[in-house]
Amino acid sequence: MLGKEKLNKKIILSSKAAGGKDFFRTFLIGKGLKPSISQTTRDPRGNEVDGVDYHFIEEKEYLEMVACDMFHEHVIFKGNGYGTTEQSFKEDDVFIFTPGGIDQLPLKERKDFIVVYFDIPLDIRVNRMAERINAGEIQERLEKDDEAFFKFRDYDIKVKNPYFKPDSLLKAIINLSNV
Repeated sequence: MLGKEKLNKKIILSSKAAGGKDFFRTFLIGKGLKPSISQTTRDPRGNEVDGVDYHFIEEKEYLEMVACDMFHEHVIFKGNGYGTTEQSFKEDDVFIFTPGGIDQLPLKERKDFIVVYFDIPLDIRVNRMAERINAGEIQERLEKDDEAFFKFRDYDIKVKNPYFKPDSLLKAIINLSNV
């Protein structure tokens, strides 16, 4: 569905909260790419749907999956477990990872991905979060993101414009994946 362009690498999207990664992921799904759906132990937010946004699992199940080596990568973020299964890692096209998840990729696998980092201005992200979560949670998420992204440099494309054009970004990803 991408047309004559061919994507030769998988895509990892990363951003602090409300950075645009879910918006762009939805766009990519509309272009025919298959999203990875991570496992998480956190509770669903707002309109999130189990099996669409995440696979919401209990902590016990998450720990069993870790113990059985079922995850290709997994991290604890804000006290909750997140992980990408081996099957998803092999079959899917679009992933959302934290910097910690990206750091777990061996160099031989990292070369098979284009990492897109949405580095959107703080005021825009805070306004977006205010539409979704309570004010008390915003500060906590900002602090956790600052920790997680403090020295993050392992990306191929950095998006700073909160009003980026998805088609243009996809074209840049395709061009880079063919280098």
